[in-house]
Amino acid sequence: MSGKRYVIIGDGAAGTTAAQALRLADGNASITIISDDPNAAYFRASLTNYLLGELREDQVWAVPPTFYGELRIQRLLARVAAVDVARKSVTLTTGHVLPYDSLFIASGSRARPPPFDGGFLPGVMTMRTLQDVRTVMDLIRARNLKNAVVVGGGPLALEWAHGLSHRGVRVGMVIRERRFLPGTMDAVASDLLAARLRHGGVDVRTGDEILQAVPGRDGRVAGVVLKSGQRLACELLAIAIGVICNTEFLRGSPIQLAPNGGVLVNDEMRASVPDVFSAGDCAAVNGKLLQLWEPARVQGRIAAENARGGNAKWTPGAYYMATRLYDLDFAGAGEIDLEGADSIVDFPE
Repeated sequence: MSGKRYVIIGDGAAGTTAAQALRLADGNASITIISDDPNAAYFRASLTNYLLGELREDQVWAVPPTFYGELRIQRLLARVAAVDVARKSVTLTTGHVLPYDSLFIASGSRARPPPFDGGFLPGVMTMRTLQDVRTVMDLIRARNLKNAVVVGGGPLALEWAHGLSHRGVRVGMVIRERRFLPGTMDAVASDLLAARLRHGGVDVRTGDEILQAVPGRDGRVAGVVLKSGQRLACELLAIAIGVICNTEFLRGSPIQLAPNGGVLVNDEMRASVPDVFSAGDCAAVNGKLLQLWEPARVQGRIAAENARGGNAKWTPGAYYMATRLYDLDFAGAGEIDLEGADSIVDFPE
């Protein structure tokens, strides 16, 4: 009997995969997952499909209801206050202390908050969690959502605009850059996305940004003022301007963080102190954040194997980004540098 104690912070793709791999390899270990999400693990990438009505809520779960019980994994609904690597323990905000033999930091990331005035009015939100989507669905069902503004030009912002317009909401989209996904696609591809959005009824504003969100009589967001001086009405302001690693609880510990806020790990997912591993959105592998679902699962398996004495290495190859907008599919693969590049256009019609 090993009796080894594994503590996993976070139950997203990386944390859940690591827990499952550890249990399959060691039937006697103690495995504890700490999460501050009241919902069990679910597919974040499927939340847009749920908003579109393509999936039922019971289809977004990443694990069955029996997962934790059958695998004898303790799941604590809690938040971590600090990690003591000298004593090999994790302290929760409740004051409870959990000892560990190996620690997995898979705490993920959270949406970057809006930088403008009025950013914390009711009705200003992100679509990062299942509860966020439930809130939007409730507004739509109650017929309290007629106008929305989406901020950002990345995949999540595009999916927000698609999902809301599909539900009959009038959508305005504000993008600070002059084109969508500037590191992934060229100007022609960006124009195709903008044209498809406008064809779907979305009011696309590129090269502009929000100065202020303004409240209505009820105190909820009622509109935004743009840098260009224009105003857009909205009952919902959807923010999709990137994420921040959930690693604040590591400040003051010897666990080294990268400048981007991620836990600095090598290609074996090992952190800067012994018996500490990191995977997923908060793991900066050799300083770089990837923050994609399937790579997070692979990282979780590598961390689990190496915590048991292995020497598996992360060899990611070329990563990809893929999503769709209405009937238009688009994707990018690998490191893309568009400066001086030639474009090859297929099916130009």
